[in-house]
Amino acid sequence: MIEVIGLGGMAIILVAFIMNELGRWTAESFAYDMANLVGGLLLSIYAFYIGSLPFLFLNIVWAIVAARDVVLDLGLWGEKSDKTVHPGKKRKKK
Repeated sequence: MIEVIGLGGMAIILVAFIMNELGRWTAESFAYDMANLVGGLLLSIYAFYIGSLPFLFLNIVWAIVAARDVVLDLGLWGEKSDKTVHPGKKRKKK
């Protein structure tokens, strides 16, 4: 059962990564942020059960950052900054 949780978390984060790389989701999109939050939480549970502290710490931080973005996406606490640009992509001029 725990492997299913780990595989599910991995698959969700991998889908978010692929969708972002294909340009289907931006790093600022709600779907991307929510996928990273859910995936990070599932992988945190998995890491806890297998006793991997480095993997647990990584995914807790991953989930916290994603949770912050989800809260901002929902407008519950300020607004997301549009100043971040993917290193390989140029910002569109307004």
